[in-house]
This record gives sequence, structure tokens and C-alpha cells, in this order.
Amino acid sequence: MKNTDTDTAANFVKGMLNYNAPFSFEYDGIQTVDENEEELIFVMKNHRYGLLDKRGEMIVPTIYDAIHAFSEGLARVMQDGKWGYIDASGELVIPLIYDGAEDFKEGLAAVEIYDEPVSYNPFQIHRYGYIDKTGELVIPMIYNMANWFSEGLAGVGEINLDAELYDQYKYGIINKKGNMILSYEYHAIGDFKNGLAVAWVYADSSGKSRLFGVINKKGKIIVPLIYDRLDVYKKSWKEFMIVLKDGKWGIINKTGKIVEPLTYEFMESLDNGLIAVRRDGLWGIIEVR
Repeated sequence: MKNTDTDTAANFVKGMLNYNAPFSFEYDGIQTVDENEEELIFVMKNHRYGLLDKRGEMIVPTIYDAIHAFSEGLARVMQDGKWGYIDASGELVIPLIYDGAEDFKEGLAAVEIYDEPVSYNPFQIHRYGYIDKTGELVIPMIYNMANWFSEGLAGVGEINLDAELYDQYKYGIINKKGNMILSYEYHAIGDFKNGLAVAWVYADSSGKSRLFGVINKKGKIIVPLIYDRLDVYKKSWKEFMIVLKDGKWGIINKTGKIVEPLTYEFMESLDNGLIAVRRDGLWGIIEVR
């Protein structure tokens, strides 16, 4: 998201629209949003947000405290602390009734309400469920954490205040019917791609270090949770992974087999599909085939 001051923003919009009609110098800021599927322009006035179309016509007046980019045709908006969703015409199609809301993915969105704090736990407890695009609650609000859906599955979490501090937050997996595919076993679970997701647990009770691995859609461990870090190789999602263990870097494939020994001081995936590596203080570049 990029912010510009008023003068620059006005000129930016006039140039973008290629119209001769003057653009009103009335906004405190304008934002362009990456992956903005509706190609609308976000404007701010008096710390409130609205939307313009590409002709400069007002779609949504500057009435919201926050507006996020559109995802699957809807954008989440916040007003006076409550969240809902608007469509591309600016109509509020899901009311402002939630304490938190996430983007729609695969037709569902995680929404949140807060439980009232209680004496033994002064912090707010979050309750998440999932709604469809009509606003119907299709998966009940029984989770303390919730990821968006990917490949038909979502990571959800529960809080156990009776557990040790490092172990109070655990994630499992549900499907779109709300059925539990994997019980609460991990401290975090990422999104699924090509049937696999990164998962991690704390290495010990200090809660300062983590161990990473990979699981499949049934929750089966594919790559053991033994690595201090695990990064997806950008050239081929989940085909190869850059891993760190005991201070040394290497590369594994999606089955966990080591394809480049863990002998490097540092390793980083580059955007062009190559990998920058350092050994004995000197840098080089490798490619995994």
C-alpha cells in the first residue's frame, strides 16, 4: 500500500484516469492497493476512508475507519470498532457486527467476536467462526484462532489457559463442513499448497525457539519437525525447501530427502529461482534441478 500527499495524489489520479475534468483536491491521502481486484481507488478524509472508481466517481463515501482490498468480490470494512463487508458497488452486504474479520478465501471468511474478560484471565478471548458471502454463519464461533481456507482446509486454534504458557496455543485443521481433520497438535499451521503445509512447534518450554516441518492434508507428517527454519524454494512451491538445522543450511525435497547437504553458513532463495549461498565467508549461487 502506497501513501501520497494530497497534491501528488491528485495528480496521480488525474494521470491514471486520463481525464481532462479536474480532480477535487479534498482528500488527505490516497492509497493504491496491490492485488486490488476491483481497481478502485482508496481515499482518506478526516481519518476516514472511502472508494472512488477509475473515473473519479465516489463509490463509497469516506465513512469507514478502515477498508481492505477486495477479495472474491467483497472487501472488509470497519466503522466504530465493528467489521462488515461491502461489494464493488459500495453496498454494505454483510453488516458491521463483528469485532474482527478476514478476507474471503474459497467462498468463506473467518469472523471474530470477543468474549468478556474474566477475573482469572484479564485478556480478551477471541472466538472465530466462518461465514459465507451471504453473511450466514456456516461454521460456528468456537475457535480461538483461525486461518483462511486453502485447498478446502483451514488451520484453527484453541487456547488452554491451564497449560504451560508456551503450550497454551495449539492449532488443528478443519474442512469446510467444520469437521476436525487434525486435532490441536501444533503451535502454528500455514496455508496448504499442492497438498502440503508448513507446521511448527516450540522446541522447549522457554518458547524462544521453534521446530519446523511439513504435513499433508490428512495431518500426516511428511517432513519431520526437526528444522530450526524452513523456507519454501520460490521456483517450485513445496517442491524444494531451504532448511536450517544446528546453524547449517541445506535443501530438502517435498518428501524430506536432503538434496543439498546442510553445509552452508547461509542460504536465501532469489526471485529468479536461483539460491544465494555462503560458505567459509564467500558467496556463490546454486540452482536445484
